[in-house]
Amino acid sequence: RNSYFTSSRLGAPRYRVQSQEVRVYDRQRVQTDPQTGSPLIDPVTQEQVVDHTQMLTAKSNAFYIGPVPVFYLPRFTTTLQQPSTVLQSMSFQEDKIFGFWFEAKLNAYQLLGIENPPQGVNWSLEVSELTKRGAGGGTSLLLNRPGWFGIDGPVQGTFNAWGLEDRGLDNLGRTRMNDPHAHDMRGRILSQFRQQISLNGSSLDEGLQVTGELGLISDYNFLEQYYEAEFEQHKDETTDLEVKKITENREWTIYSQVRVNPFFTQTNWLPRLDHYAMGQSLLGDRLTYYEHSDAGYAMFNVLQPPTFSAEEMANFNYLPWETAGSRQGDRVVSRHEIDAPLQLGPVKVVPYALGELAQWGQDLAGNDVGRAFGQVGARGSVLFWAANPNIESELFNVHGLAHKVVFDADAFASGTNVPFTSLPLYDSIDDNALNRWRRRFMSLDYGGTLPAKFDPRYYLFRSGIQSYVSSPTAEIAGNLEAVQLGMRHRWQTKRGPIGNRRIIDLAVLNVGATYFPNPNRDNFGASWGLINYDFNYFLGDRLSFNSDGAFDLFDQGMRTYSVGASLNKPPRVNLYLGFRSFSGPFTYNTVTLTESYQLSPKWLVTASTSFALNNKGNIGENFTFSRVGEAFITSLAVYVDGGKNNNGVNLMIQPRFLGQQMMRRLGAGGVPMAGMYGLE
Repeated sequence: RNSYFTSSRLGAPRYRVQSQEVRVYDRQRVQTDPQTGSPLIDPVTQEQVVDHTQMLTAKSNAFYIGPVPVFYLPRFTTTLQQPSTVLQSMSFQEDKIFGFWFEAKLNAYQLLGIENPPQGVNWSLEVSELTKRGAGGGTSLLLNRPGWFGIDGPVQGTFNAWGLEDRGLDNLGRTRMNDPHAHDMRGRILSQFRQQISLNGSSLDEGLQVTGELGLISDYNFLEQYYEAEFEQHKDETTDLEVKKITENREWTIYSQVRVNPFFTQTNWLPRLDHYAMGQSLLGDRLTYYEHSDAGYAMFNVLQPPTFSAEEMANFNYLPWETAGSRQGDRVVSRHEIDAPLQLGPVKVVPYALGELAQWGQDLAGNDVGRAFGQVGARGSVLFWAANPNIESELFNVHGLAHKVVFDADAFASGTNVPFTSLPLYDSIDDNALNRWRRRFMSLDYGGTLPAKFDPRYYLFRSGIQSYVSSPTAEIAGNLEAVQLGMRHRWQTKRGPIGNRRIIDLAVLNVGATYFPNPNRDNFGASWGLINYDFNYFLGDRLSFNSDGAFDLFDQGMRTYSVGASLNKPPRVNLYLGFRSFSGPFTYNTVTLTESYQLSPKWLVTASTSFALNNKGNIGENFTFSRVGEAFITSLAVYVDGGKNNNGVNLMIQPRFLGQQMMRRLGAGGVPMAGMYGLE
């Protein structure tokens, strides 16, 4: 009675849970055989095997940081094997878009008094208050178990739900700073899981892989407003189920997808069956065979226009592969390739022939269409190398030098009786975020049309995506002649103490380009295109320089390159300075600087800035100052978002003893779990 507990090992703990009454008890459970369900017997004592779990139930609890009570809870239950508090984290944020945003993350099991939580399932609840937008809340689950619902096989998954009653307006940047939304009740549910299931004692590699996702979103702009990084960088949120069976070089897949968000263009597969056979040897390795076939019933559902906002509606356009109405029907595709690898002295040559027959129940015009596609070509590569152990330079830290270079080429010609421009994209090629930007780009720069040179279908087509048997999009294939050339350089040296030196990469350079014999048909009038390079030079184990670029030579073709340098000196310093230039339909040049520095074992600072040249203005800055305490990491962040004319402050407090992975990534060298190196 009238006691406190803490995982702090300081004499005067920095935090504690003060309780009126604490009860500690040992819960015993008889262990059973997972196969038979009968109790397990210890072979030595001949007694039943009992699992012991030490439990703690506390009443009338106040959570203190120092002398200040910050949270109260009438009752909670936890295990002593995983010591933690009900309050897992708190954050405070203030900016122009959301106002004052308070959020607390709570342990759901302890909050609800659940004494026997399932192993490998972490469950938390969130409560939120946004003064300019409204009150919200949600829940999240993290799953990592050896089996699920009596089915053996490792399973991993997540479930996240969050929403609010939104009484404000969206700020999505530039011309979208006071954007209304379709309705006030807003939120999303995202659940993803995967399980590897063995069959009849087989290895997991030859069993089943079951993958599922549920992605339910309330309205058109919710993700872009509240989960912007996720909307722009992660995969699209879908609702689907896939069962995959892999045996050696063959794979069977059953896939089903249903669109539940009408403001995105997605395909319903009801269902779809795929079969792959990759690299099958024929005639004693004289030939190699590849195959991918799929068949399914598809419903190509085109998104609904955003009628809730006049500004959104004014800049809305259907993309060239969409129609005002949906398309549906069977889609059957079977693509095959035969290779005949030859070794001509030092040169490896692979003549090949690829063919496909396909059927679509409806094309863009609503007609049933069948397609025959074929491609013939030859791939070749040759390796050269040279080594000189006598090259020495203390200045550049070079002790011997080896140069390896591979030249490769792929020359091919392909043809088809149906142009890809007549087909809906049943297989999506771009994320929703890019397609949304593209719809606005069409209005703002080209009067509602998308020029072919900026159409992603043509970019993939010129890149030769139809050359792959396992191409992620069956629709894009056509008449094309091209010669793809590439070279890959690697310079290596030795570094380290004399007598124990190791081989490392000194520099890596990859270059590629494509020649089009019929440039007017295939490459908008330019004989050369898709020129690209990637270069990395490692001056030392800490300092490296890098640059990459991609160029098309036709009028307004994309031309982009970047140069940068990074310094990595763990556990103290991470530093990057870079410049990127883009030109084509518009010009954009940016400079980016990011830095993280560990001032001491207790203090970390991270900062970043990015700004655009050519009078485009500031992009944004972020400065974070963190204190690593014995029990908590306290972070104070100040940020500026130039695109949204927004700035704000964020304060976050997270306990170290929970062992969250993000704490290991914080700052230059990461932050270890509390107590890892003794009393700190």
